[in-house]
Amino acid sequence: MSAVVCVRQIPYGFFENEMFDFFGQFGRVTRLKLKRSEKTGRSKGVAFVEFKSAKVAEIAASTMNNYLLFDRILKCEVLPPAKVGRSLFKNWNVAVKGHQRNKALVKKANKHKGRETILAMCQRCSTRGRSLPATEIQ
Repeated sequence: MSAVVCVRQIPYGFFENEMFDFFGQFGRVTRLKLKRSEKTGRSKGVAFVEFKSAKVAEIAASTMNNYLLFDRILKCEVLPPAKVGRSLFKNWNVAVKGHQRNKALVKKANKHKGRETILAMCQRCSTRGRSLPATEIQ
């Protein structure tokens, strides 16, 4: 039966590939989910590692608890089966794009606007009771 280890206070630079290799020395890692910010894509410092064997998970958690790694002390604990939900490992093997998604919006907003577009913007503003300075229409 599988068991899940919760790892907290993960230092920056210790990502999914490194964690798979690192925790793989204890036993077979079936799934691993590193929590990341959807906005930036950076790690939130919390990961869930699922081992194939519950004994291996207990050994890994006890060994890695209070382990100093890159000036951070890891906190590890085995989660009870009641706390392991179905959505814990949702999209566990899909990389979060983060800020890449926002780049398209920024590029669109900063795109050069032609004369017709600026005139249309002025038209819309004038119908709403606002006006744009004449210096913008060139």
